[in-house]
Amino acid sequence: MTSTLLVFAAAVLLLASNAASFSFTRLPSSTILCTKRWSSTSETGDGAYESTSSLNDERKVRVSYFLQTSGYQPSSSTDAIDSMVTLEESLRKSLLARVGQVQYPDQEDYIQELTNEWQSEWDFRQSAATAARSKASIKQKERLDAFLSSIQQREDDRRGGKASQRRADERPGFGMPYGEKKVTKKVEEKKIEEAPLPPPVEEKTAQVDAPILGKIMEEKDEIEAVEEQSPSVPESTVLIQTEDEAAVAEVEVTEKEPADGDAEASTTESPKTVEEKAVDGVSADSSDLRGVSEGTSSEVPASPESIDANNDAELAEQRAAAARVAQEKADRRAQEKLDAANKQKNDAKARAEALLMKAEEEERQRKDNRAKEDAARKAADAEAGQLRLQEEEEDRKRAEEDELARAAEIEELRRQEEEAAEASAAAKQQKVDVVESKMQSLKEKATGVTFDAKLDDGLYLVGVGVRKKAIINIYGVAMYTSPAVLEAVSAFQRGKQKLDAQNALRNAARSFDSATPKTTFVLEMVFKADAKTIAGAIADSVKPRYSGAASDVNELESLIFEGVKSKGGTAIKGTVFRFDCTESGVTVSVDGNEQGQVESEGIGSAFVDVFMDDKAVSPQLIDSCLDTWCESGL
Repeated sequence: MTSTLLVFAAAVLLLASNAASFSFTRLPSSTILCTKRWSSTSETGDGAYESTSSLNDERKVRVSYFLQTSGYQPSSSTDAIDSMVTLEESLRKSLLARVGQVQYPDQEDYIQELTNEWQSEWDFRQSAATAARSKASIKQKERLDAFLSSIQQREDDRRGGKASQRRADERPGFGMPYGEKKVTKKVEEKKIEEAPLPPPVEEKTAQVDAPILGKIMEEKDEIEAVEEQSPSVPESTVLIQTEDEAAVAEVEVTEKEPADGDAEASTTESPKTVEEKAVDGVSADSSDLRGVSEGTSSEVPASPESIDANNDAELAEQRAAAARVAQEKADRRAQEKLDAANKQKNDAKARAEALLMKAEEEERQRKDNRAKEDAARKAADAEAGQLRLQEEEEDRKRAEEDELARAAEIEELRRQEEEAAEASAAAKQQKVDVVESKMQSLKEKATGVTFDAKLDDGLYLVGVGVRKKAIINIYGVAMYTSPAVLEAVSAFQRGKQKLDAQNALRNAARSFDSATPKTTFVLEMVFKADAKTIAGAIADSVKPRYSGAASDVNELESLIFEGVKSKGGTAIKGTVFRFDCTESGVTVSVDGNEQGQVESEGIGSAFVDVFMDDKAVSPQLIDSCLDTWCESGL
């Protein structure tokens, strides 16, 4: 108790002496300093503290503001505010007896919260504190110095002066009491002597309080050990008070009246100093406020040790109650966290189950849709297959019908062709019959050579002529061709249309179409000529009329030469040359012996021109053809 008062006095002294140079810092979380607000409206007759609703609202506002600005995130801001206000009330009541520092090593969370609240309180009341410090007087400082010296002396006498001196040296300026009670002039001038306690009562009190005192002493030793290990608070660390609290309160010491039976003892007891009386008065005041006077007689004052023990016991009970409240709060918060976690877990599980059910439903829907799509696709495929079969059947029927139609058409065409062919053959045969009826062998008058009316391959005689060289007849010549050539000139009149008839005869003989595939010239020698002469003469006649290669003409000449050579090298009278002219070339035969063919397109037509063009070598042949078949009526 005395050590606590010592620290309180040191804090008050430093507050007064260092008013111009202190700063605001946060206190350690294991220690909380509070100030008691005294007001005429909230102080009862016996000095007990009563909090008002407006004060609680003010605290809540401060705590809420500090929680928002400090970044502290409790599980519930309302719980944090209520807990801090409740703890503050409990601490205020308990600290009335133990003016000074209070430690709660087992309540770190609540201590930290309350420390944070009063840290905000310091900042909130900074301006008011400046004005309060300016009102501290030198007289109050001297009075506090005297009060501190008396407390220090008493502590040294009681415990050897070591522990208190060590705490005072190591932690100067630490702590600030709820309020400072001034010592009035009346108390300073009057020395009050402490009345001695009756031995029976003192012994009984000692016996009753011995266990409690022992426990409290152990707690004090533990507190001192913690204080030695905890960092010291700077001297500039002080608590801010409002303007009406800034003035140091005078400690009101009331003189206790001794009992009637103890008058003599009171007069014989050595008088105490004013400071010691003030300390005892503060202790008595605190005991009255907490109701510690139970078990002690109003006539017999309790000993300081008993008062300290009762104060410590009540403080321990309050700490235990605060611990229980803290534990309940912690349990409630833990339970709330557990409930929240379980709720989140259940919600997550419910969401997962909902998602799973949704996924299963979607999967089922997808399967149903796929099944429906498969069924629809199969039905469509079946329908398409049926349609395809029907189309194939229709195509087959149409193909059969088309095939039958084509076959019928082909058959009709064939029949028509056959009929046409038969008609053509009949007409041709009729023409042939007409031609053959008019056909007869012809004798060339100049040479006396007679040519047959028809060759073995079905070619008919058209006309005869002579090849002359000056006045010498060299050979007689005859042209054989198809009835189409005869028909080509049969429509022309003799004499009047000679030129047209000649052109028609020439074109029909050299066209080499299906009606006239071949035209043959037969030459019979009436004048002897060697092979070279006769071959050269015929080749020279073909050469200007042929536009192809000269080698083709040379080949023709060679074939004639070789044919004559095979007969002894001379074409004597009666030697017969045959030239079969076709589209593919000219075939040479001598006396019925085929010598070869000049295979060249165009040479056959050139050979026909030798006897049928305007410069033909035998004009008599042309005249004979026209005279024989013009106006023949074929």
